[in-house]
Amino acid sequence: MTLAPATDDVSDRSPAEGPRASTGALIAWALYDWGNSAHPTLITTFVFAAYFTQAVAADPVAGIAAWGTATSLAALAVALVSPVAGAIADNTGRRKPWLGVATALAVLATAALWFVRPSPDYAVAALVLVAAGTFFFELGMVFYNAMLPTLVPRAMIGRLSGWAWGLGYAGGLAALVCALFGFIKTDAPWFGVGTIEAANVRAVTVLAAAWFAVFALPLFLFTPDSRASGSGMAPASSTRMFFFGARIAAASGAMEGAITTSTKSLAISVAVWASSVRLTATMPPNALSV
Repeated sequence: MTLAPATDDVSDRSPAEGPRASTGALIAWALYDWGNSAHPTLITTFVFAAYFTQAVAADPVAGIAAWGTATSLAALAVALVSPVAGAIADNTGRRKPWLGVATALAVLATAALWFVRPSPDYAVAALVLVAAGTFFFELGMVFYNAMLPTLVPRAMIGRLSGWAWGLGYAGGLAALVCALFGFIKTDAPWFGVGTIEAANVRAVTVLAAAWFAVFALPLFLFTPDSRASGSGMAPASSTRMFFFGARIAAASGAMEGAITTSTKSLAISVAVWASSVRLTATMPPNALSV
């Protein structure tokens, strides 16, 4: 199997023609899911979440509450912006430029978490970066998923989506194994990273960013994009404007649901607390030494 540069436009092919993109292009698309799964696994669920509540926040209870608030606000922002972003992508035709911007910003926000040292002085910066990284991660998924119908016939969408979904879980697990045995559960972390000021734990954020960036790259090189519509970001017709408005209204409804996020935050907080206990139990005694 060879991978050809993504030069083919796939927007004009009919579903009856079969797969619209090569096997290599589809693998490259699915690899994005493998790569971006490092962010929710290492940052928002396990390693960094536990590090924040146990070592950065003033105390674990306050840390859990602040973490839940930050992630809830990021989710609300995604709910409000995603319909707008989706409508713009549908109208302009291209998805990869928007996906590239969202991916780059998510990677940068994740990598910047390296500078969060085990001190309450860094708590606000950590929450801002986590919220920003989560927002751009989820925003990127809007454009990523929007590419799917242009790559395969409708009958194949579920299969390709399922393959990518499974690959994402495997990628997240692989990233977690690398983080635990390469940086956390070892007396000699990779690349000579020490344990002073939790450098070995903070290095996991760089691992997550690099993992995301490296495995996202094949999509931009080998997966074709739709042709630009030439209509810009303005709605092309009154019908499109109607659906655009409907999507905005749906997003506005999400704000009402945000009132109940305190309950969801409690559930998230319990999960973060449980993972922090497990992480602390696996750390060497000096992993969080200052």
